[in-house]
Amino acid sequence: MRFRSLTLFQFIFMIYTLCTAHREPFPLDKSIRDQIGQRIKDIPTLPVVAAKILEVTENPESSVEDLKEIIMMDQVVSARLLKAVNSAFFGFPRKIDTISQAIVILGFNNVRSLALSVSILAAMPKTPSKTGFDYRTFWHHAAGTAFVARAMAKSVRSRDSELFFVAGLLHDIGFIPLEQGMPEDLKKAQQLSQERQIPLYKAEMEVLGFTHADVGCFIAEKWLLPGTLKEPIARHHTPAGELEFAQLTHAVHAADVICKIREYGGYGDNALLQIEDIHESARKMFKIQDNLPREAEEFLSDDMAGASDFFTLFE
Repeated sequence: MRFRSLTLFQFIFMIYTLCTAHREPFPLDKSIRDQIGQRIKDIPTLPVVAAKILEVTENPESSVEDLKEIIMMDQVVSARLLKAVNSAFFGFPRKIDTISQAIVILGFNNVRSLALSVSILAAMPKTPSKTGFDYRTFWHHAAGTAFVARAMAKSVRSRDSELFFVAGLLHDIGFIPLEQGMPEDLKKAQQLSQERQIPLYKAEMEVLGFTHADVGCFIAEKWLLPGTLKEPIARHHTPAGELEFAQLTHAVHAADVICKIREYGGYGDNALLQIEDIHESARKMFKIQDNLPREAEEFLSDDMAGASDFFTLFE
């Protein structure tokens, strides 16, 4: 038997490697990681509340009480969550006064996603960009992608539609440290994208040597985000090839393209995109041909304005 030639240590190491092979769905290339680490010094830290909400997200045994206690740790997050729940977007006939009421009325998954969104949004920069980077447009696109990704999840009857929402919300998170740490380079990439009529992420690669998706992957590693969030962040422009979370990553990829086509946020390269730019695997998975999945189309037709109003609560 072949295993007899292995030492005990080698055998244990082999088993460990096999068991942990799927924990790192998309490891960032070391040379790119080193470049980002050297050139971008101020990587945002994940808010404590967000980190704990992510733990709840990953733990199937988490309870309503666990979520309530985490949200109430942060008064700002609690207040903004209640403000969001009482907004016109949800349209409840009576005021919701407590986190417990919100969980009962909206449900555990909805409140969990809202709380994570609120905690991350609250921690992001609010100062105007010196280079013309539009944070309002950025967050509107993130919101649109989140809602459309969730609608697409429902179109294939996924039980994890709220995870699709969070992945959509965070998919472009790499833009934040890029704009803060390398604003002139990002501006050059935007100009190159316009001049050459190429997608922005391709222009970034030419100007920077890496993309905002790479920076997002770098952040995901620093934040110890699960693979279910890291892979869509890293691969939302490049979903070809092997994926560990294919349905989730393809949904975020497709939602990103769809929102840009519909002019819901974006970074100057919207006009270059068509439905055909959605990867073939994603089109097959969600039955996207000339028409979008019914759930996504209904959301885009009826609810997008409400989503826009909802996210202005955090500006």
